[in-house]
Amino acid sequence: MLLLLLLLLLLLLQLLLLLLLLLLLLLLLLLLLLLLLLLLLPLLLLLLLLLLLLLLLLLLLLLLLLLVPPPPPPPPPPPPPPPPPPPPLLLLLLLLLLLLLPLLLLLLLLLPLLLLLLLLLLLLLLLLLLLLLLLLLLLLLLLLLLLLLLLLLLLLLLLLLLLLLLLQLLLLLLLLLLLLLLLLLLLHHHHHHHHHHHHHHHHHHHHHHSQ
Repeated sequence: MLLLLLLLLLLLLQLLLLLLLLLLLLLLLLLLLLLLLLLLLPLLLLLLLLLLLLLLLLLLLLLLLLLVPPPPPPPPPPPPPPPPPPPPLLLLLLLLLLLLLPLLLLLLLLLPLLLLLLLLLLLLLLLLLLLLLLLLLLLLLLLLLLLLLLLLLLLLLLLLLLLLLLLQLLLLLLLLLLLLLLLLLLLHHHHHHHHHHHHHHHHHHHHHHSQ
């Protein structure tokens, strides 16, 4: 009877352990799901970044096309010959024009240069942005790798847990069988003993009668 109680206690313990294992398994599965979601996030970010990179490259190409020097402007028309009788006012105006002409030419020359400078600056900025994006991409890839490793680890853990669970179930089955066996033994023993006694008595009686 004591053995039976012990076995029952063991069985209870086993069931508790099984429950615990199942809970752990559930937790692990939840973790796995979370990890998968986390994995999806960098992937989406990665896609976004790649799109951005493509856009930037297109912009760069456009800029380079713009930077290709345009055809040279036509030469300015030659100044008209001065009239032979020069009044003083006209002469002054002509002088002023002659003074302003180099300035105007300089301005005309500087304008494309300024434009070029601006374009170069823009180009530089775009390149920097491109570099930054590439760095970000690298970081994201690293993060992805890390997450994948974590996922692998979790899967291994899950496998281990499942094995443990299987073992647990086997143990439980064994215990139940043992319990059943014990019960059968107890019942059988009791019954058998009683029967034997009865039989013996009967036999004795018979013998007496024949005499």
